[in-house]
Amino acid sequence: MLICSRLQQLDLVPVHLSKSEEDFEIDLLLLSDESTHHYVLILNLTKLVCAINQIQYRSQLVICKSCFHICRSGDRLREHQRGCLENKPARVKMPNESAKDLVFKNVQARWFVPLVIYFELESLLQPVQGCERPPETSHSQFLQIHEPCGYALTVVEHSNDNVLFLKQERGPGCLQTFVKDLHILARDFYERKRAHMIFTGRVEEADPENKELCWICEDLFNAEDEIVLDHCHFSNKFLGWSHSQCNLARRTVKFTPVIAHNLQNYDLHHVCLALSHCEDTTTFQVLPSTEEKFQSLTLGVFIKSFTNSRRANVKVYEYLRFIDSLKFMNSSLEKLVRNLPSDKFQLLRNQFKGKTPEQIDLLCTKRFHP
Repeated sequence: MLICSRLQQLDLVPVHLSKSEEDFEIDLLLLSDESTHHYVLILNLTKLVCAINQIQYRSQLVICKSCFHICRSGDRLREHQRGCLENKPARVKMPNESAKDLVFKNVQARWFVPLVIYFELESLLQPVQGCERPPETSHSQFLQIHEPCGYALTVVEHSNDNVLFLKQERGPGCLQTFVKDLHILARDFYERKRAHMIFTGRVEEADPENKELCWICEDLFNAEDEIVLDHCHFSNKFLGWSHSQCNLARRTVKFTPVIAHNLQNYDLHHVCLALSHCEDTTTFQVLPSTEEKFQSLTLGVFIKSFTNSRRANVKVYEYLRFIDSLKFMNSSLEKLVRNLPSDKFQLLRNQFKGKTPEQIDLLCTKRFHP
């Protein structure tokens, strides 16, 4: 039987366990670096494992050569190997006392998106006029075309129960208006972010006495910690007190999501046609799925240009990223709305104040257009 082990950072890792059941066994230690490999004969594997794990060696100790688990008797080893030998050789290493707890360190991933744009396109089926081709030839004939007839666009802000922006447009050329609205919103977002880079709210809103817990990592402050004030760069709202390193690690995303349901399979085709008539200064970045379908599309709206200290021309853009909500919630809007509790439609109720509950329920159901 051939037992092969690898030494990694002063710890043994089983590499290969021969399935041969011969009485003659050889234990080998593999020493390797990036270019060379060398095998060393192991005379006493149990003694070696005990020395590496800082365990006092005794002659009655036996070891499982599939996982290097040390047993005190042969009976315990056979009981352990009933389930261990069914798996591939692996080294089970338990954490020590100081590293037994798992801690979430990527705190910037918990940061919310301050703004989200939602939109929906509607189209009409228009007949395509043309000559009928001879039936004896194989061909495809266009009968109808999807012509965009309107859209709805809304902007939602985090921790705001009211819709920040809402617009509906109907008629021919609505997609050109849709693109113009996106450019206007992108420039407005940029100006709002620039205006609130420094917190200008009232000090009493920041609650300077409540400095016990970092709102980002949720750890208690120590006497030597540097405590700073954290705020939203878009709304200028106070978010909480935080460690200086947590505040630097938490970064606002550099784009605003533009979300539509089933965007990849339908709406994005119309959007790409409309974006093809944008200004030359507009940039595009796509994440393709196929030649005709995109996972996402990032629109860069040109804001301004300036010359930096190195005398290089720098262009500033505000980015809007089109993503498909169907990729995250794989169901129809009708089912998603039906499964959502009625108390979650706070934005809808605030937008249509004065409506009866029956009318609100009517807005949450799918109906036929006249």
